[in-house]
Amino acid sequence: MKSSTWAERTLVARLRFTALSLLIPLLAGCTAVRFEGVEGRIQLSPDQVMASGFEQGGTVVWGGRILAVDNFEDGTELQILAFPLSGGNVPNTGKSSEGRFVAYFQGFLEPVDYAAGRYVSLAGELQGVVEGQVGESKVRFPLVQTSRIHLWPKDKNP
Repeated sequence: MKSSTWAERTLVARLRFTALSLLIPLLAGCTAVRFEGVEGRIQLSPDQVMASGFEQGGTVVWGGRILAVDNFEDGTELQILAFPLSGGNVPNTGKSSEGRFVAYFQGFLEPVDYAAGRYVSLAGELQGVVEGQVGESKVRFPLVQTSRIHLWPKDKNP
């Protein structure tokens, strides 16, 4: 039986460490997303924003299920059913929804990727309210000018 040398054992240890170093971020990427520069964000849900009359100014971090996507010449609008976010900014679909909001992203988002039923988390600035319709009811939604958006993988939907 051949015993391994110190150099061989060191090489094996380094390879294991490298493999783990590459694997951990991949696994962590499926369970959390971080948004930089949102420390002073508004801690209100879309329903609370509408009830309080606080409609403009300030950063929010919200997420939820995409209900509709519309592309325009200068950007994309997502209508989203909000859910509370976990510590990793993952929409918690096990809890009650927190109302709807509209996220506007300056630029094109592929509607096949950002399709109804997919989940997102995002950061952006409150820009007022927009009129919308749910069935036959006319409603108002908070509007978020989205600066950062994370689309959750299909197989990892919260």
